[in-house]
Amino acid sequence: MKNKKILFVWIFIIFITSLLCFYYSKSKSFTDNSSINKSSKASKSEDTKVSIAEGTTYKDITYKDTNEGAIKLDIYTPINMKFKKSPVIVYIHGGSWLYGNKSLDNNTISAMNKIREEGFTIISIDYRLISEKINFSAPIEDCKDAVRWIYKNSELYNLDANNIGLWGVSAGAHLAMMTAYSSNEDFTGCEKLKSYPVNINYVIDYCGPTNLILSSNNELNNIIKNFIGFNRSLDKKEIEVLLKKASPINYLTKNSPATLIVHGEKDVTVPISQSNDLYSKGRELGVKMEFVKIPEAGHDLSSASYMNLIKIAISTLQFIKNNSTL
Repeated sequence: MKNKKILFVWIFIIFITSLLCFYYSKSKSFTDNSSINKSSKASKSEDTKVSIAEGTTYKDITYKDTNEGAIKLDIYTPINMKFKKSPVIVYIHGGSWLYGNKSLDNNTISAMNKIREEGFTIISIDYRLISEKINFSAPIEDCKDAVRWIYKNSELYNLDANNIGLWGVSAGAHLAMMTAYSSNEDFTGCEKLKSYPVNINYVIDYCGPTNLILSSNNELNNIIKNFIGFNRSLDKKEIEVLLKKASPINYLTKNSPATLIVHGEKDVTVPISQSNDLYSKGRELGVKMEFVKIPEAGHDLSSASYMNLIKIAISTLQFIKNNSTL
């Protein structure tokens, strides 16, 4: 679940973006990377109207303040303004809830830039990482507050608050599901943001844990213990309550947003049984669920075949298209 183990994802996401022109009715030739980021601007005051330009990047915008410091996000505006207001994809990084940050590497930037060419805004967020002082449910509160901030500032940055999708990998997928499935009243953090909704159109879950009840998987158990905060003095009943409260599968309802699950069948870090259970429960409730199982692939999906990478690419792209109100 460490961030370095999932960098491969962006290699095959490039497959997705290279197929965008095929799936979207209006296609334009891709812009050379040297001209994509026309300007990189520092964070703007929320009291100032932002003049959105194509291909602009807004770095290190504080979306909430905590006792541990400011929590920030980066906004990558559309390279082509195809819509009156831009649909949003919020990217939540992985890293066992312990590692990683909102920075996008070169492969990620290349993929995201091509999605931006189709009129999407990409927002990559930081959240508080687990430490001796930070544990459940701080990272979930932060992710939900990031969405609340988007609602609050949608006019400022020309964002379509009614068209928000979440995309997470591994621990980031867990946070994406918790953000999307839990109610507006759950996991409120910042008092200044709590009145804003967290309404999500769809969730893309790559290899995320869905049920944190401890199992025979020692690697996953150790990661979960860090997340829950087993350094605290808790009895068995308190631990069980926290594990249930931190499990996305327990928040699924018939009104949960559409979910795409991608999971390797040989994943020993987060067993595919986690996704099987989520998919089955979602289908029983009538939630729109899609499940792409990748034979022979582990947690980082690096052993997936070329054809399966193409399958993931097409499935992800089509899912975004089908669940975005464009």
